[in-house]
Amino acid sequence: MIKDILRYSFISSVTALFCCVAPSILFLLGLGSASFAFSFADAFYNIDEDGAPNIYSWFIRVIGILIILFGIKQYNKKESCSLNSPRQKKINKFIFGLILILFTSLLYYAWHFGSSWLFENYIDPARQKEYLVK
Repeated sequence: MIKDILRYSFISSVTALFCCVAPSILFLLGLGSASFAFSFADAFYNIDEDGAPNIYSWFIRVIGILIILFGIKQYNKKESCSLNSPRQKKINKFIFGLILILFTSLLYYAWHFGSSWLFENYIDPARQKEYLVK
């Protein structure tokens, strides 16, 4: 149960924040520049308007939610084959779904905070230096 929660919550939270986490990780590993990280992240947000997420950003968040639902479905299949009583099965399914959603939300906000902090403190200053060099 815990392995399933960790697996599905990690995959869905990273998927839902692909626009911010991926360029941050590429920048940290030295596989991409700060300008690349900003251009990658900017593709998922409305730059000209208020900086709100655009349709592509919501699309990858929906994919993250679908991964959560898939995890719950897979666990329900596994729990249906157990020898627990019907009442225990319902309780286990409810607890699994609740913990999965809460843990995924926690990871999502941790990734969001971490990538925002990384962009503000490291990637944006590096991008400013790149623009000054050119």
